[in-house]
Amino acid sequence: MSELGTARILELAALMDRRFARAVAEIRRGIELVQRVPVDGPAAPSLIGAADDAMVVCAIAGNDAAVQRDLKEMRDILAARARIRAGVYGRCIDCGDAIAYRRLLAYPTAKRCLACQRAHEVATPRADCDAH
Repeated sequence: MSELGTARILELAALMDRRFARAVAEIRRGIELVQRVPVDGPAAPSLIGAADDAMVVCAIAGNDAAVQRDLKEMRDILAARARIRAGVYGRCIDCGDAIAYRRLLAYPTAKRCLACQRAHEVATPRADCDAH
């Protein structure tokens, strides 16, 4: 079992459960929003003015980004739960050292200690970065 102890792991698992439920709720809200947007048909012009069209497009595009963020958080939570079951939660996947409890409180799905995470971010350029 991790150095965190059962009580702290249960606390962090409950935090992850709340975040997972929030992500699911946000995805559902996003789906409901997109389903309510009239895309075409005779009612569309009366419901969505020309000025609102751009807002609808932005909302749908933004919603997709939000959905992707929520799905990533859900995948991270499922992976952290698997680490709990395997008895390795709270240990860095790179160096094996304990991940600080304060870091896990802020980011309960953390899989690396802060030093290894910083090194990982330097070594792995972001896909959306134009660092050419």
